[in-house]
Amino acid sequence: WTIIDDSYNANYVGFNNALDEIKKYGCYKVIITPGVIEQINDSSLELSLANKINSTCDLIILIDNPPISKYIDDKLSFNSFKDAYTYLKENYIDKELVLLIENDVPDIYLR
Repeated sequence: WTIIDDSYNANYVGFNNALDEIKKYGCYKVIITPGVIEQINDSSLELSLANKINSTCDLIILIDNPPISKYIDDKLSFNSFKDAYTYLKENYIDKELVLLIENDVPDIYLR
């Protein structure tokens, strides 16, 4: 796996840039995110970001059912990053993938 940990201090612009980066990978693309909390009152930004997530990622995992979830087509939802990461390890351990961890997800569980 290639893991891109963009969990610290994420914002709308950085999130979009990270999605542009994982587009460059020729393998399965996974994102784990609770969405961008700062954009919670801007549905146009949420929709734009959701559309980009939908068109970029093969597997979308949302933490704690964020507001952006209403715009995400196919997704899995977990209560914590630890649960989401455990699911990935149990089901995708042998798959070549790039994992984008986006916005306020503790990276301590990767150890």
